[in-house]
Amino acid sequence: MRILHLTDRLTDRGGAPRHLLSILRAQAERGHEVHLAAGEVDALAERATAGPPCVLFVGRLVAAKGPLEAIEAWRRSGVPLPLVVAGTGPLREAVEAAGAEVLGWVPHDRLAALLRRARALLMPSRWQEPFGIAGLEALSLGVPVVAWDSGGIREWHPGPLVPWGDIDGLSVALRSAAETRAVMPGGFARDSVMDRLERVYAMAGATPLPARPPLAPPAL
Repeated sequence: MRILHLTDRLTDRGGAPRHLLSILRAQAERGHEVHLAAGEVDALAERATAGPPCVLFVGRLVAAKGPLEAIEAWRRSGVPLPLVVAGTGPLREAVEAAGAEVLGWVPHDRLAALLRRARALLMPSRWQEPFGIAGLEALSLGVPVVAWDSGGIREWHPGPLVPWGDIDGLSVALRSAAETRAVMPGGFARDSVMDRLERVYAMAGATPLPARPPLAPPAL
């Protein structure tokens, strides 16, 4: 069916969420004709991805997260895409004045559509990032993460990471990343994570808790 070819194109682009594809396929399987011109396919993908391609920064706009460093790396890279910032904080005015498009805080249920729009996610964390869950979510959608080697990022980032504080290196990595797609690192697929979590719960349930000492009577 023609609609299946169209939805396959949207899937290949990473641009249509599963519920949208399900609706289109269901209409086709029921015998309903769905007419989409070539330009409408592109428009549909764009709406599903919350806008045209961009470079993305996600996080609170404070010095520790490195939003100003992200802007400088984006400028030096020469990548011809806008820098979109999902977040807010004390540095918001400075970030907007520097040329980034600031969306403010984006609810988590809208973040996936925004990530699908991104060609790369910038993470120049100045502090020792405990983990960086937004980066792992980006990788799960095929979005490359351009990051400094900071804290726990190396626990999930497939590499290479940019040495901490190197803005020129970040800009070079961004130029390269914007032309590629990422692959989810091993060990973080949903089934793998759930299996490990269930084993942890099972071990915790099988280990008896130590006896709690009786409470002493209150002093009179």
